[in-house]
Amino acid sequence: MTFICQKCNKIFKSNYHLSVHNKRKTPCNEQKENLNCESCGVNFNRKLHYDAHLKTKKHIHNISIDSIHNNSINGNNNNILNKSTLLNIAKLTLVVNTFDKTNLNNIKYETIKNLYDMHKVNSKFINKPITYFHENFKQLKELLKDIHFNIRDKHNHNLKILLLLPGSGSNACEYLILEIDPNTQEIHWNRLEYHEFIDKLLEFLERLQLTYNIEGFEEYVEYMNNEFHKEEYKSFIERDLMLLYKNYNKDTERKKDRKIGKTLNENAKLYKKYREEELILPNGYLPKIVNPLI
Repeated sequence: MTFICQKCNKIFKSNYHLSVHNKRKTPCNEQKENLNCESCGVNFNRKLHYDAHLKTKKHIHNISIDSIHNNSINGNNNNILNKSTLLNIAKLTLVVNTFDKTNLNNIKYETIKNLYDMHKVNSKFINKPITYFHENFKQLKELLKDIHFNIRDKHNHNLKILLLLPGSGSNACEYLILEIDPNTQEIHWNRLEYHEFIDKLLEFLERLQLTYNIEGFEEYVEYMNNEFHKEEYKSFIERDLMLLYKNYNKDTERKKDRKIGKTLNENAKLYKKYREEELILPNGYLPKIVNPLI
């Protein structure tokens, strides 16, 4: 005895197999289409497969690169993405928190308490202000390493410290944090001036103080608030922050040495390419940069 599908006339040996055939997600009599993704160079003959492709990391990465490339040619800095793509991006980019929403739940109580404990231990250097600040800043670097530059937790990879001219002896960096525009809800990287960036770090410390309410911790926060913006510490802070991010990159898969150009124009192009690679989110999407240096 045979069982025939009334839609496509396919023959089955049992009613069970016919039932499975009839319950398939894609109807057996669905007409095949020719759906092309120009950004990725692939074709699909079923809309189900095409829609699934639109949500992949590869597609989102390619379409964001295409958008930036097309806009640079047309002199337009706004990403032009269709509604479907924007919705996909909005869902997928949630795997990374914005800087002001940095997840503090994974921080150990002992790590926060250690900041204040070491602050007290370092008081032996109180008559040597520069040394005293250096020792206290070390504890903050360890905290940043544990939260923002932890290769095991991509959710807080919302802070970038990018060296502008490698091999030049300069520690000048571009400081970027991940934000969401409150009006458009668009995710973007915001480039900050050095002192704006320091303010963000101080706000971060104050948030830690309110979250954990550790006795005495406000003393450490108050000290950093008073000292962090002093010009005599700037070169030291810039160097250490740059080295912190450089060492983080060595621990990740991005271990290639950066190329150095022969001219400023060539170095600018190389830096833009490096920055683009650094700012791509884990889902493959590249948010736009607000107020870039280059």
